[in-house]
Amino acid sequence: MITKINIAKQDNFFKVEQKFFCSHKKQFVNELTKILLEIKQEPYVSDELNIANNFYDALFDYNTDCYEQQLYDLESLNKYGSKIEYIFANLTQHLIVDFIEYKKNITSRSIVTLVQLCANLQNKLAEILLDKQSSVFDIAPTLQKSKNVKFLHDIGRLKEKIKLIAHYEEQTCTQEIETVQIGKNSIVVKTNNEQINMLKENRNVYILVDRIEKKYFGAVAKILCEEDGTVILENINKLETRLLLNDRRYPRASIIDNSLIYISSDKEHITGNLIDISEGGIGVISPSKSHFEKGQDIVAFVSYEDQNSKLNLNFESSGILTSVIGKEHAFRYGIALELSDEKKELVRNLVDNINKNQKKHKDRDRNLED
Repeated sequence: MITKINIAKQDNFFKVEQKFFCSHKKQFVNELTKILLEIKQEPYVSDELNIANNFYDALFDYNTDCYEQQLYDLESLNKYGSKIEYIFANLTQHLIVDFIEYKKNITSRSIVTLVQLCANLQNKLAEILLDKQSSVFDIAPTLQKSKNVKFLHDIGRLKEKIKLIAHYEEQTCTQEIETVQIGKNSIVVKTNNEQINMLKENRNVYILVDRIEKKYFGAVAKILCEEDGTVILENINKLETRLLLNDRRYPRASIIDNSLIYISSDKEHITGNLIDISEGGIGVISPSKSHFEKGQDIVAFVSYEDQNSKLNLNFESSGILTSVIGKEHAFRYGIALELSDEKKELVRNLVDNINKNQKKHKDRDRNLED
């Protein structure tokens, strides 16, 4: 049944009228939040607002996948003697009236279409809530998936490690994740309490495919169910990770764990994580959008601990920003560093150790396959 809702949402009407559904969302969410609070007769808590937001997006946002949990969260209404289908009918009635005003044309065929679609969604919603079934892995098997969702799905099927990186202020948490469900534009993963708490403060995260040649993706995280640690990852975009420096003389290593980087100028500073390093420079990922520009002089503060080699790096270096790549929630900064000979030797030792360890793991995996 959840598949049928996702198919119904692919009606071109939702895409064409996306502007209206965005404009009406606030009214719908406020009404549903008020209903939830009145029925429960409890002080205001953010959960009701989140439930209402997720419910609206799940049913009316063309680009948002609909997962069972977004609908099951409303089941509590039945416990207080309210019928969800009647509440939904009342909310959609207001939506239709608002749409008529928006169109300024009562005879418009699009109004009839909206009424039919709302009735269809209402019937399917009632069926889902009355007959709660076990979750299906692929909620939209007949719909073409976005490129990056398909890639992560295929990686998961190959049993390769996928990690979620949450970064807030000066704290980073990297967790190997389990893919719970997959949609057309998003995936649902299970993570730990530490990351859930960080996501309440900052929804921007990274996805790391843990290969020798690491691949990074930026994403926006939305907590699906805090109780079981499930999170929806949306707006998934591949993040360029190649070190864009003119000087390619130095070998580099890809890393992520236990690093913290400050990038600072006279006017601002941001924090992030190291993703690669060489004697010539570093690559940094950060959820922070900045006013830094390519060619700008900056100062980098690097703090890194390698648990395998027991080698720690803590240094400050001036540098030049060689690249800024990214989208709304994921940014990759390339920095050419000006290191002393002593610091270059420390970085060189670190790179050698990391690359040797990675080669050992690669050779071991190859032997296991043989």
